[in-house]
Amino acid sequence: MAADLSKALLDEAEAGPDAVVVGGRTLNGGKPARLSDASGSDADSDAGSDKEPKTCCGFAGSFADETNRMVALAWPVAIGYLSTSAMTTVDMGFVGHLGKDELAAMSVSNVVMMGTFAVSVGIMGSLGPLCSQAFGAQQYNRVATWLQVSVVWPTLLFFPPMVLIWCFAGEIMTTLGVQSTPRVTELADQFGRFSLLWLWPAMLFNALSMWLESMEIVWPITIISIFFIGVNFLLNWILVAGMDGAIDGWEGMGFLGSPVATAVSKVLQIIALWAWVFPICKYHRKHNVWRPWSTDVLDMRLVSTFLRMGIPMALTEAVFDWSFEILTGFSGGLSVDDVAVMGVLVNMLFLFQPLQMGVYTAVSIRVGNKLGDGDADAARRVARVGTLWGTVCAIGVGGLLWALSPVVGQLFTSEPEILHLTAATTPLLAIDMTLSSLSFTAQGILEGQGRPELATYAALGGNWLVGLPLAWALAVPAGFGLAGLWWGTIAGEVVHSVVLLVMASRTNWELEVTRAAELAEKEAAEEEAIERALGDAGGASPPSDDGSVASGAIDDNGDASGRRRAVSAASIELGPTPSPSQPRRSGFQRDTPRNSTSDDVAMLLARYGSGSDLETDL
Repeated sequence: MAADLSKALLDEAEAGPDAVVVGGRTLNGGKPARLSDASGSDADSDAGSDKEPKTCCGFAGSFADETNRMVALAWPVAIGYLSTSAMTTVDMGFVGHLGKDELAAMSVSNVVMMGTFAVSVGIMGSLGPLCSQAFGAQQYNRVATWLQVSVVWPTLLFFPPMVLIWCFAGEIMTTLGVQSTPRVTELADQFGRFSLLWLWPAMLFNALSMWLESMEIVWPITIISIFFIGVNFLLNWILVAGMDGAIDGWEGMGFLGSPVATAVSKVLQIIALWAWVFPICKYHRKHNVWRPWSTDVLDMRLVSTFLRMGIPMALTEAVFDWSFEILTGFSGGLSVDDVAVMGVLVNMLFLFQPLQMGVYTAVSIRVGNKLGDGDADAARRVARVGTLWGTVCAIGVGGLLWALSPVVGQLFTSEPEILHLTAATTPLLAIDMTLSSLSFTAQGILEGQGRPELATYAALGGNWLVGLPLAWALAVPAGFGLAGLWWGTIAGEVVHSVVLLVMASRTNWELEVTRAAELAEKEAAEEEAIERALGDAGGASPPSDDGSVASGAIDDNGDASGRRRAVSAASIELGPTPSPSQPRRSGFQRDTPRNSTSDDVAMLLARYGSGSDLETDL
């Protein structure tokens, strides 16, 4: 058996120090095999091949390749984000036709709910760069750990205060100066309290979605999101509209039926996504990206890394969303009609925003993957292609919204005053959306590099130091009303977009590769320390299909299955086992050249115990 092992290792040595040899064959041209994307094609399968270059929109080569990958990732992600926005739009459409007070109450409540929910979404946004860079560096256990951290800590830190705030949404906005009647305030409080039913399921869905997106697995999110838009519409029709009298004696729940419909939809949505990913398709096993739940999620080193990246992203998200919440507050100083129209326009903004988020997410993940691979040129190419398509998205979104301005209000109300004011103000929203599409793309580039704090600074400077003060000055002292609010917002977005684009264009990509490598090295060392601690404790059992820990798993030889290291075709390495002082191989390190075949034979025998085990795994 030793002779067979020696022959395999000699074959590997002839193939080169970076080669991976299995059964006499060199895998992936001498590079470690990469995981396939969601469609089953390898991420870099076309690089260096003899196939005809791909074409896209009349272009050939790397531009078309990257465009195809980016589009394939962006549009399913956009649909995933659309599900949340579409549910809110459906809710507002049904509620708005109940009356002006109901529409104003929902608008006021949404200001508080979305403003606070944005913080949790922003914190979870750190999953994008953290998981995508870990995935690119082939640190697959760490990909699982980041998901677990993102579930535990946002729940502990943000869920309790959000419960208190949502319960008194109407009173909070009234205290902040929004003009409303006692009935509108009470309705807003009720809407916020019933909306608590969907808060935690929505947080879980966001975390699991971002985890899958970081590995470019998007189809489950896409299909489930589309399906539950329809489910939410049906439930609103049943619970709010009472099925339009189709059943005698059932008139529906009216105003409060809307948050209940959303809660049922979101609970079923996260259950469906979990079932698809774990018990049914077993993505965590296919892609080797799961590890058992453990106290690692309480490791302050991991938590500090997560929060250090997540807090700036949460601030960026909050700065963007809160600026519109403050604008709604400013509109409350004008009239109840202005509050209702502002609610409609902000809802339309979030309805069209998924198109921007699709490009933003695709750029962020692809940049993170390429930096994780240690490929500065590829990361630079991703940024350029993303900027181009971000510009196309900006023009498309702005043009479509401008064209729809005469009919937007009809989706939410039949009140003549609100319809007229909505039609007059929607073109200003279209201009703002065009500019924000550009800023989203640049923000995706910076966050893919792991530099979200730059986006926060740009948002603070543009939206808060310029946009909000100018919006108030134009709306109230200057007397331009609702139009003045939007012109001030546009001025702030000009500053925001220009600053982000300049910072993204001045990126030193070689330096970013070095920074990403240092992060991977640090995480590899931490991972090694954790595994040594687990080894000292006697090893851990493998996870079951649902992500829990299976106890007492025994293999055919009577050994605990957690003690035997399987070799997967996605991450197989036949190099020397790292010592405690030697960090695990990252995506930026080449294998160490072999100095002794006999040492490698001894290592393999020690690792697998018998030749049959080795042959089975290889």
